[in-house]
Amino acid sequence: MHHQVPSAYRLAKGVVAPKTTNRRSVINGRTIRHASHHVSQRRPKRVEEPVGWVKTIAGGRKLRYIGQDRNRAWLYMPTAVYNLIRITALYPSTPDPPVTKKVANKAIRTSQPGR
Repeated sequence: MHHQVPSAYRLAKGVVAPKTTNRRSVINGRTIRHASHHVSQRRPKRVEEPVGWVKTIAGGRKLRYIGQDRNRAWLYMPTAVYNLIRITALYPSTPDPPVTKKVANKAIRTSQPGR
């Protein structure tokens, strides 16, 4: 992963703290240059997204019941909802069929008051 060096202006304004340590990354260039390294960096994100969604949106931070079985049963519902949300995001919605003139005129006639 390539990090952009902050500009001198941003450092002077105090927006970015200057790097004061002399530590280097443990991962060297031999590891980073392979495509498999970049794939492995994306994998945890796929796992962490639904877990974060259940914790923040579905309220999964707090256990609601006493006992593993009941809490596990509760967990099935938010994970099922998350899967449904993902499925709907994967498939584009189908466009509405075009409205013909007969349908449009009929709708105008029936919507006029007094008829």
